[in-house]
Amino acid sequence: MPLAAMFLNMNTLLQVAESLENVVGRCFGPEGGQVLFLKATGEILITRDGKTILESLLLDHPVARMIVRCASLHYGLTGDGVKTFVVLLCSMLRGLQAIVDKHAHPFCGNIPETTKHRMHSHTLKKISSSLSMFQACVLEPVIIQDLGKHFLSVYSSSTGSMQLCKNIMKSTLEIYFCGRIGNTNHKFIAQLALDYFYQCLAFETGESEMVGLIDELFLDLHTEVPGLPVGNSRILTGIVLHRDFALYCPAEGERRVLLVTEALHPVLSIATSQFVVKSKAQLQVSQVWMTKRTELIMKHLQNNRVKVLLSSVKQPEIVLFYAKQNDISLIDCVSSEEISLLCRITGLSQDYGSISEMLSSQELTGMAIATFCQPVLLGSRRFVHLGLKKTCVFDPHCVVFCGPVKGLTQQHVSAFHGAFKMLKQLLKTADLSRERESKSAEQTLVAERSSCNCNKQKNVCSSAKSCKTCADFLVHRGVKPVISSKSSITNGPEEVPSSCRNESENDQGKRNESVRENSTVFQSKQLREREQVKQKTEAGTVQNPSASSVEAGAVLPVGGMFEILLHYYLSQCSKQHHKSEMIMVSTLVADALLEIPKNLYRSKRGNCSFPQVYSCVVNSLRTNELKRWELKGLESVSCKHQLLASVLQCVTRLVTIDMLLGISRGPPRKRDEDSENEF
Repeated sequence: MPLAAMFLNMNTLLQVAESLENVVGRCFGPEGGQVLFLKATGEILITRDGKTILESLLLDHPVARMIVRCASLHYGLTGDGVKTFVVLLCSMLRGLQAIVDKHAHPFCGNIPETTKHRMHSHTLKKISSSLSMFQACVLEPVIIQDLGKHFLSVYSSSTGSMQLCKNIMKSTLEIYFCGRIGNTNHKFIAQLALDYFYQCLAFETGESEMVGLIDELFLDLHTEVPGLPVGNSRILTGIVLHRDFALYCPAEGERRVLLVTEALHPVLSIATSQFVVKSKAQLQVSQVWMTKRTELIMKHLQNNRVKVLLSSVKQPEIVLFYAKQNDISLIDCVSSEEISLLCRITGLSQDYGSISEMLSSQELTGMAIATFCQPVLLGSRRFVHLGLKKTCVFDPHCVVFCGPVKGLTQQHVSAFHGAFKMLKQLLKTADLSRERESKSAEQTLVAERSSCNCNKQKNVCSSAKSCKTCADFLVHRGVKPVISSKSSITNGPEEVPSSCRNESENDQGKRNESVRENSTVFQSKQLREREQVKQKTEAGTVQNPSASSVEAGAVLPVGGMFEILLHYYLSQCSKQHHKSEMIMVSTLVADALLEIPKNLYRSKRGNCSFPQVYSCVVNSLRTNELKRWELKGLESVSCKHQLLASVLQCVTRLVTIDMLLGISRGPPRKRDEDSENEF
């Protein structure tokens, strides 16, 4: 990049974003194709994973790298949505460009007469501020209060207690994997993920903590075996250590496992001392002493009923000899990641005493109990298969991924890991009020001044919403709607969205105070979420949405339903604003959202095309008719909300950039020019 400064305008931002959209757009949606990459090393990569595609590109433009970074951060939270992130971002930038190109718009007021670039910069900064206020004051209330009427749930109360519904979980996972890996193996991988979820679940109400632990430790909870069919993928009880036994001694029943971090055989000298040998006899006596000490150590381990010895270092042959005599299996060179995994699952301490302390204590402590320890053959390699007892949160299991080639196996692994990121986001309560309180006081004050100023409605909707099951108000690509006039989903064609109704400052203050008081009460994350979920009274239904959070387990039908519903309610809410800036921002976001279902339905024709589906959904919202749709899949509301929030934050950052500065770095200094202080 040249040293001269380069001004950044909307045209440049849009060109960079559209170049990324052209890459990921070809594999967008369940019917999208694959992208082939030829790396500099000659390796061929075929994938449809948005994160892998963007991170595989060699990008020179700093704006492109910034967009990829924002999309990757979003993926780290939700495990999906990278391609949708780029599509939605481009749609918003096109809308912003149309606003800026207009000579008369609400954001040009109070801007001093100056150069075209400075006016452009002032306009974008005002738009950035309006986007932040829109997210806090309009978007979040609309999602909670208006969209909340249509939320379904992955929880069921058919047995009297709130439990996860397996059918809904399976439907959600199938749709997720269909978008990540295509239509070929998505059902098999979804079933594998569902089985893994329930096999790792230690108790019925601990799903949130368990999913978080799997997300954190997943790199050590799976094994890749290329060269085999995908159908050979399976779940193994316990964990698999990616190495073979240094010594294997078969045993029955439970086994005590001890973890050591130093060689059990003494050495003649260490780095901080010297060992002076005056005669050959003295050397022989020293060697005999070290041998006897090693024998004593292994005998001490046998007396404490240790059957498996895990070592982070390579143990000498003399240790293997005495371990075999005492029927102790030995696994050496265990990686630090696997040691950390074992400590997290079993409670082993990484602060180990010396060998002398081990001999001085008659009974060893800090050992784990293994239900089994045996070799397992996966493909052409042999690994250590270690069975561990379940904890209060996690029942240890390992996933074996098979695939004909390494690239396909890695794609399945990435999608599987992303699925548990998505479940982690789905099964937790998104407390939006707490997110707003974390912002600065100044931003909160500005946001409150720009809140909706709608006419007061005397008749407020009852908190008890009409009960809906998973078959109610569902939409999917290629499904023809069937009209049913027995129930209603709105209060009439002239209903004003509840998020735009004026509320007294006292009521608002009471709600904020209640949120702050509740946040100070100490209780476990799982118990807090279970109490919030207990508000549901019907299977598959989220009743009485909270005024400050999206309920854990909230889902909506796939096929752009979230975007179409949010577009409708934002359009209705924009009509109630008195500030032209918020009207334009609400319209901008509402129109940009429709770009997602347009791309999903672009290959459909007739009654399954986007105009037909959109008009059917909107008409059902404007009338008292309820449409019933065939259930084809569900998607997380929290992930969708996080996607929109991430895109808004990215747009806010992009439009505040005034110019790009290129800095040329000189050649690295030669070694002889380095100073002594740098070594």
